[in-house]
Amino acid sequence: PSSVAANLPLFFTIQLAILLGFGLEPPLGWTPDENMMFLDLQEGTFLHQQPEHHAFLEGEAVSTLLDLTAVMHPDELSAFKLNKDKRRILLNGLEIYYRFHVNDFGSLKTIKIMQDVLGA
Repeated sequence: PSSVAANLPLFFTIQLAILLGFGLEPPLGWTPDENMMFLDLQEGTFLHQQPEHHAFLEGEAVSTLLDLTAVMHPDELSAFKLNKDKRRILLNGLEIYYRFHVNDFGSLKTIKIMQDVLGA
């Protein structure tokens, strides 16, 4: 599939979090450092040091996620050349993030369906 179609589940998940009021945003003035970059999925915060728990993303996954949060239209997804493994890491991380921020959240069934249909 095209990179736009393959990355639609990520776009959908990120945009839905924004619409629900818990979108991911780095703090103002925050500068990414790929060697020391973490996303605390429990708190929804970007950090320069590893959280004390295991619910976090790190390094390249965080950098990519930051770039994806700036995407405003699906056509912009063509700039992201992510392989299936990288997309799954991000989607799994976002699903964990949702579990912390939505009461009684089960799983992202829509994401699973989109992955199956699009081969994402």
